[in-house]
Amino acid sequence: MKLSDAPVTELIRTLALQGWDTFFALNTPPSLPEMQSLSGALDSRLIVLLPGAIYACGQKDVCVLNTPEDICRPPEHRLLFADIRLLGAPEFAGYLTTCGIRYLLLPFYETALIWEYGYKFSYRQIAELRASLPFQLHLIGVSASERKEDDLYAALGTKDYGVFGDEVPVRRLFGQKTENENEKFRLTARQCETSLFRKQIVLCATRTEGIRLQAFFQSWGIKAALFHGGQNKDENAAALLAFTGGEANTLVATKTLIPSYPFITADKVYCFGLPYSPAHADRCAALSAENSLISIWCEEDILTLQTQTEAFIKALDIQDPAFSAHRKTELDAVMRMLRD
Repeated sequence: MKLSDAPVTELIRTLALQGWDTFFALNTPPSLPEMQSLSGALDSRLIVLLPGAIYACGQKDVCVLNTPEDICRPPEHRLLFADIRLLGAPEFAGYLTTCGIRYLLLPFYETALIWEYGYKFSYRQIAELRASLPFQLHLIGVSASERKEDDLYAALGTKDYGVFGDEVPVRRLFGQKTENENEKFRLTARQCETSLFRKQIVLCATRTEGIRLQAFFQSWGIKAALFHGGQNKDENAAALLAFTGGEANTLVATKTLIPSYPFITADKVYCFGLPYSPAHADRCAALSAENSLISIWCEEDILTLQTQTEAFIKALDIQDPAFSAHRKTELDAVMRMLRD
């Protein structure tokens, strides 16, 4: 069943009243205002699972669940953000039952869990959680991948689902190719240097690259905060507060992590290198007020993406050769977007 035209909030509410088992969206994660609107319209609180520690940075009307201690307290608001790793906590099912929470939103970005936190997530954790509850837990999935969709249904043992959004809405992707990596550093710094009165996010591939990029920015006199999964909670919270509070107008972050946090936005968003796929480009562009992503890249980045894909497949222990072919297809699609 495909219901593409109905507003998301009304659609989910209708499907819930009709007794649908699972909702699955072939689109990008909703924005924070959309999630707030959705949580207010549903007949119970809504938990949004995110990859890793959550930094609300002063957001009002949102509960943050990062640790087992957090799920020992009753929620104050209808919208809750939870670290997806809490799925393994024995208290989590009891928390849902006690609070009567019947909706779970899954806009997490899988590579962030593997590369940033070394955490392997399985949809079977969701299936086990649902089986342990005395009521029906509605899942609202977000994906641009048929493979991810099939994995979810296989784990849940159901095909009862609604799909809204027939395909991924790709936002604008602009490319600026450089001769080599050194020139890529200089061009990125020039872009940020001329934009001192706006906020910008620069997304990089690895923590090491982020550290190098922040140091390079500082040598140019650019105030840049650094956010990545290798820093502790206080360090990342301080970085986001520096960025949102105006102390730093540039945020350097790993591109696997930041697109998963809907409350971090900027005037411009740059990708230091290439996005992993059209869907990833869309997630990154969604952070921009201009609804676009500027990729600053060189030929070496193509090989880097291929190497990272191999590492990702190894980390997940994926034996399916079709997955490798799919990742090559996605990279080809990114290159076509840049040419267009």
